[in-house]
Amino acid sequence: MQRLRDRIEVRTARVDDIESIVDLLVSAPDDATLYQYPSLAEHPDALRPTHRTWVRNLLQDPTSLTRLAVLGNNDVVGFSSWVRRAPNPEDADSLYRVKIWEPPLTPSDPAEDDQKDGSDRALPSIEPNKARADAISRPRWSLQGLAVHAAQQGRGIGKQLVRWGLERGAADGVPVVTAGEARGVGFYTGRALGFQIVRGSEWWLDGEGRDVSAQEMRDGKAAAPGGVSGAQVVWLPPGLALEMRGVVYRG
Repeated sequence: MQRLRDRIEVRTARVDDIESIVDLLVSAPDDATLYQYPSLAEHPDALRPTHRTWVRNLLQDPTSLTRLAVLGNNDVVGFSSWVRRAPNPEDADSLYRVKIWEPPLTPSDPAEDDQKDGSDRALPSIEPNKARADAISRPRWSLQGLAVHAAQQGRGIGKQLVRWGLERGAADGVPVVTAGEARGVGFYTGRALGFQIVRGSEWWLDGEGRDVSAQEMRDGKAAAPGGVSGAQVVWLPPGLALEMRGVVYRG
């Protein structure tokens, strides 16, 4: 039998991929989305208009490159979105998002916009606590989105999509950073990818959305069960060292 990875093409997303990407996102909600919308399992299509708007904007953005894993029958089974940040030539103390591709025009469809209803709302934000999170203010590649179809998870597709960005980071000699909930953090920090958790960036929310400590979560003393946690993670090319808040991370 032909191995799955031999049948997969990894390529840049096209305008005609929008609906396929939306289907993928609907099939594989992340833990933060499930946390915010506990009834999503009963209404899997409720966020489809929001996903569609987000994906359309991604494909119009020359500073955001979307990569897809596609099976031989043209089914989109994996998605990743990348940003490259570099020193700002007009402000030495800041970074800017570099133009990394030339997207085709994807004008808004007025008929689609007219179909918006109450389900088409911005997702509430779940962010690391700013007092604990450590912004990595240096040139880097950032992974701003990753998803693999629920039926295809565990087959190496996510790793293949992430390694594309690691190769870019290695070629440029810069870190690769991303963030995720506990399940995603475990994926990124596994042996196959080798990200490291950024110390101090971890966050925990209880079932009512209150910020709680790691110790409270471990001891079962959080005010309400059913919470979610996550962290920022960083990958460094071999030989590169990075110091943040007195902690040194090495590639």
